[in-house]
Amino acid sequence: MEFVVSLFKLFCRIVGFFKGRKYRYPQIFEDNFTYMNLEEKIWYGYKYLVREIEVGEYGKHIEEYFAEQNLDFTDEGFMETTAVTLCAAGDLLTTGLLTPENTKHLWGDVEAFYAEADLRFANLETPLVPGRPAGFLGNIFTTANLNNTPEMFAHIVNGGKGPNFLSTGNNHALDQGEDGLFATIDFLNSQSCGHVGTAKSAQERDDFPLVEINGVKIAMLAYTYAVNGKEPPAEKSFLVNYIRLNREGTDLSMVHEHVRLARERGADIVVASLHWGMEYESFPLQIGIDMGHRIMEECGVDFILGNHAHTIQPAERYRFTDPFSGEEKEGLILYALGDLMPCLSYDMNSLLGNLAKVRISKGKVGGREVTRITSLQMMPYFAYAQNNTGKSVEDFRLLDLVKLNREVLSGTYRYPFRKKDIKQIQRLARLMYKVFPQLNTDAALYGGHFEKDIPAESR
Repeated sequence: MEFVVSLFKLFCRIVGFFKGRKYRYPQIFEDNFTYMNLEEKIWYGYKYLVREIEVGEYGKHIEEYFAEQNLDFTDEGFMETTAVTLCAAGDLLTTGLLTPENTKHLWGDVEAFYAEADLRFANLETPLVPGRPAGFLGNIFTTANLNNTPEMFAHIVNGGKGPNFLSTGNNHALDQGEDGLFATIDFLNSQSCGHVGTAKSAQERDDFPLVEINGVKIAMLAYTYAVNGKEPPAEKSFLVNYIRLNREGTDLSMVHEHVRLARERGADIVVASLHWGMEYESFPLQIGIDMGHRIMEECGVDFILGNHAHTIQPAERYRFTDPFSGEEKEGLILYALGDLMPCLSYDMNSLLGNLAKVRISKGKVGGREVTRITSLQMMPYFAYAQNNTGKSVEDFRLLDLVKLNREVLSGTYRYPFRKKDIKQIQRLARLMYKVFPQLNTDAALYGGHFEKDIPAESR
């Protein structure tokens, strides 16, 4: 099979040569396996095997749009009375390279940053069916049948310092079938881990969690753009919250109804996990940006946690009018946070991820009680797989990328990096600053974690 994959990689490279400049930029596809034609499959193979796309859509000035974003939510007229912190992480995948033995220090440098949050979110992009073997991605020619294990889950939750709330609404939700979806829900319930995105009934789907911490009620929702060709029958559409989010003009009535129910149940703020966008691309398409705006303007979602790209994408502070209250709001869209546990295969940008910590505050403005996002902090990390041979890994952990890059530049790094590791760290640091130039310019915004004296070599 490796020989076949090599041949396909060569074929994709040849196609890319003849496509020329066109293949340097994103192409407009839905990225939904059910509806992929041959042209899109070749494009997918090119991004996965040959070149990941690190620029925005041609002619749309998307990089400039995000570079101009002001992500400082400070409002001196707002008087906080109570608050909760939510720290969001990206996709949790499975790979045969990662085991309980080599992930003993999984959280590495990022543990404290993540663990101190009240609500710790991640996307569980695999079913978790106890008693079944771990399931992995396989090869590029077949759809995956992912499955995680209780042993790996124990490392992920990290004795209560890891995620305490998971999205199960993603394109791998039905990899283990309907019974596997049910078993995953049962397992998470047995672990007292909050979750949303899949359900056993329509009633359960609409009875999504409201998490109350420090007097702030947070409604947690989740939706996915695809289910990898495993669409449930109409009478069981409740199994997974499936909306074709990557398609222009998609019906968003499910989201609107869920937000209405959330407000009716007393939610102070509505958070939606969206599994959407294009894989292996560092910037969202204009269609994706428009979809994020629609979900806020038409449905009233306050905060979007995006993922699926397997690399980081930018953030956006977006002003909109709440369709229910008529109130002017400032929402936050995190388009993609990357992989928390990557597959360690061809997509090298999946070694770059972000943790995003958001403060959600309840308080008053001019005597009026409001709930809003009041700060954003981010920690980019490098997913380090020590002595990764492609068949085994000695040790896997998440390392603070800013700190690590400075160590590499000064020659004082802590780990036995090979030359290719050092090049990878510096390349990903440059990509991180390209996607988030704000991290280079405003130390106060990020609680002092990011400093203004970033070495020029990393920019």
